[in-house]
Amino acid sequence: MKNIYKLITVIIFTFLSVGSVFAADITADELVYDSQTKTVSATGNVVINDGESTITGASGKYDFNDKTAILSGGVNYTKNQDTLSCETLYIYSDKTINGKGNVELDFKSENIFL
Repeated sequence: MKNIYKLITVIIFTFLSVGSVFAADITADELVYDSQTKTVSATGNVVINDGESTITGASGKYDFNDKTAILSGGVNYTKNQDTLSCETLYIYSDKTINGKGNVELDFKSENIFL
């Protein structure tokens, strides 16, 4: 458990130091950081929360090099009252998202996601 908290601290610090915060809080059953490829892999009950939005899925990967992420396995993205559900969600450095596989959108606000 200590290693998970240390890894979360490293992730948060790294996000803050590069000036682009992807997530303030990342939890999963397992988090692994690969220092050679500069990627974080998360498996099992992945939850990413940045204070404005929450993303859940079975697994995910974040690449510090190009600041992109991919989550898969029953992904749910919620921001305000808007939701997107899909099998795989791609998040790009320009904050655009791409959902694939059984995509369902439910927009309730005028500001859609971003």
